[in-house]
Amino acid sequence: MSNEVGIDLNTTVSDEELLRQAYYALRVTDVSPSVIYARNEEGKFVFANQSFADLINIPKDSIIGYTINELRLSSEEDHSRWQNEIQIFKSQQRQLLAEEKYLDRKTNELRCFRTIKIPFSDEQDSSKHVLTISTDWTERKRAEDLVRKILEGTSATTADDFFHSLVYELAHALQVRFAFIGQVIEPTRTHIRLLAVYRDGEFTPNEEYALAETPTERILQKGLQLYPENIQLEFPNDKHLCKEQIVSYMGVPLVGRGVNGGSAKILGILSVMDSKPMVDWAPARWILRIFAARAGAEIERLDNERQKDALQKQLLQAQKMEAIGQLAAGVAHDLNNALGAVVGHLELLNVAARLEPEWRHSVKTALKGCERASSLIDQLLGFSRKGKYNLQISDLRKIIDETLAFLIRVIDKRILIEIKELVSGLTVQVDQAQVQQALTNIILNAAQAMPEGGKIRINISAEKFADASQFNENSIAGDYAVISVKDTGQGIRSENLEKIFEPFFTTKAQGSGSGLGLSMVYGIMQHHGGWVTVDSEQGKGSRFSLYFPCVHTSVPREQLLDPTLRAEKLTGSILLIDDEQMLVDLGVRFLERAGFAPFGFSSASEGMAWFEEHTEQIALAIIDMKMPEIDGKKCFEQLRKTKPNLPIIIMSGYASDEDTQRLLATGDVVFFQKPLKYADLVDSARKLMSGAVSEQLNRP
Repeated sequence: MSNEVGIDLNTTVSDEELLRQAYYALRVTDVSPSVIYARNEEGKFVFANQSFADLINIPKDSIIGYTINELRLSSEEDHSRWQNEIQIFKSQQRQLLAEEKYLDRKTNELRCFRTIKIPFSDEQDSSKHVLTISTDWTERKRAEDLVRKILEGTSATTADDFFHSLVYELAHALQVRFAFIGQVIEPTRTHIRLLAVYRDGEFTPNEEYALAETPTERILQKGLQLYPENIQLEFPNDKHLCKEQIVSYMGVPLVGRGVNGGSAKILGILSVMDSKPMVDWAPARWILRIFAARAGAEIERLDNERQKDALQKQLLQAQKMEAIGQLAAGVAHDLNNALGAVVGHLELLNVAARLEPEWRHSVKTALKGCERASSLIDQLLGFSRKGKYNLQISDLRKIIDETLAFLIRVIDKRILIEIKELVSGLTVQVDQAQVQQALTNIILNAAQAMPEGGKIRINISAEKFADASQFNENSIAGDYAVISVKDTGQGIRSENLEKIFEPFFTTKAQGSGSGLGLSMVYGIMQHHGGWVTVDSEQGKGSRFSLYFPCVHTSVPREQLLDPTLRAEKLTGSILLIDDEQMLVDLGVRFLERAGFAPFGFSSASEGMAWFEEHTEQIALAIIDMKMPEIDGKKCFEQLRKTKPNLPIIIMSGYASDEDTQRLLATGDVVFFQKPLKYADLVDSARKLMSGAVSEQLNRP
């Protein structure tokens, strides 16, 4: 007889084969690490494997046919187990026990097992038995208890408290001398900054150390590493291992989750060390991994919070500086108008009156004072980003070299200046004079912070920003050239860091500084579509970093416009419009003295109405850009609409880049910044009237 798969069911198994299979089954149970035994209703053992015999420390052959009492091994745990089995005999239902304890009589250690008890009957004598299979869960239970303990010790903490709690709990749980957490220092990633260190029962100060030729470097490159002993032979150049007599070491990298689905990033390391060999306890590995993930998440959270706080501070600072800039621009505008009247009348006295030498000297002295006041106004305009800029494509290293060529003569010889060009050939579109002014202010401040000498290190590098508008609303995403100026000076007090770019704020002795140097740096960088940052710690120096948008070109381009000549000589009158009557009067007087026929108006609407009636006789217009009734831009557009080829001089207390650059691009336009030098204004008017037009003259 055979079945459908071709096996002969009538074939009988020989007694020898049955014995062989029985012997094989016994061998299988004996090599199993699980405890396996069976008892009958009388409590006598009818089967026991070698693992059970080893556990109770009795030869296997001496167990069969005896009860626990007869074996003199009775205990509270054994009694409890037998009571469970009695219930199973009655119910004939299998039972699962999540946790059952056995005393290991070799080591006298109480071990934990997970157990299944199965009722079955002997087919030959119909007796009832209970088969017990127990899996040793001691190490896993210990690991779970350790994880629970560490979690309980760290769950209520965050930030530095979390890191300190974690290394404390790890050191005690794994019974090692040392446990520490470190974060990789960006951007070089050559050093680790320790966040928490537990050593021999106490926390030690955090510090930084180099990664090269250390176990940490290996772990960051290859993942979890265990050195159970002789680690100094593997890393002979690690001075910390030698100093602390470290023998064993285990560590795992801290991995971040990545941003917006990006690739994960290694943030640091979590490690334990000891001066004795370390047992390779498998659960210790996943315990370390579990808490490395938690520590990595905490580092990311802290970094995100710091970045958020920094961005909020930058936003508030930008808003504050913008408000101060608007105020500075308004003050500068009004000061320029007032100063223009003073300068104009002084110049008028100088050229018109027959003054005694003493009075002429007084006039010249007053004009010099006005020039100094005008210089302060220019600095205010620089801060408010309303000044004049001549943008050209330039090599960044060349600008720095030319700046230092001048400064090296005035800086204390005890100050060493180093330049490190991390990225070469960076080109930017800047006003070179303004950038040199910004660098000069920063370098001179650095030198003044080191009265006993020191070092200034200038680094040239590049960074890419996906969103640069957080630093300057006019900045765009892309590559930025960075000039970093670091000194070894006194540093800046933390309470002053947020104020140093404000106009007139200074920490220098009274009379030794205007407080406008760094505010000019701020304005210059904002105007160029970049920004400036500062990092400083009192007693450890300061680092100022200037960020410029990169221009991807290898050939610097000079934007020079050659003067063009009109085909016909222009004749006629000049229209002058300015909302300040005293400046109108001054302008008319200077133009009349030069032989022109000026018509002045302090009301833009009146001036434009007059122009509509006398369009043909007007050969040149001079208009102020900032007027309350009709601004200069609208006047300009109306003038050109009525007379398209009319040459125009535009003037202002400051040049708004958007409006002024747009008007200058139309041609036959000259810009003058107040306070005016009337001799220059007259000369420019003469050139325009005679036919020579320069679009570059005084161009912002």
